[in-house]
Amino acid sequence: SRLNSSFLNWFRRIVVVRKQNSKVFGRGTIRFLNVNQKPVLGFIRSYENQYILCIFNMSRTPSYTELDLHEFAGWHMRELISSALFPEIKETPYFLTLPRNSFFWFSMEKPEDGK
Repeated sequence: SRLNSSFLNWFRRIVVVRKQNSKVFGRGTIRFLNVNQKPVLGFIRSYENQYILCIFNMSRTPSYTELDLHEFAGWHMRELISSALFPEIKETPYFLTLPRNSFFWFSMEKPEDGK
């Protein structure tokens, strides 16, 4: 069916992204972030000069969070699965809305590395 096919394609993409970033996910350090919503989990994985923000909504309802990422002000956020560019990180809290039971993996790119 079409639904199974789209899920399979999505899952294949997840595996590819994970393999492309295996060092940061497998060997990198992990730093948990303070989030303002109980069902939301956020952390940054880093390895050498690569940083990935991982944010998960473990609720059956949509959630939002504000993240203190001021140390990365001026950096770009690129969602890893779709390569969609998100707003630049500022000194102010970074606001994200997450659908129910969802997650984002963001590549955090220094301005000179961003595209």
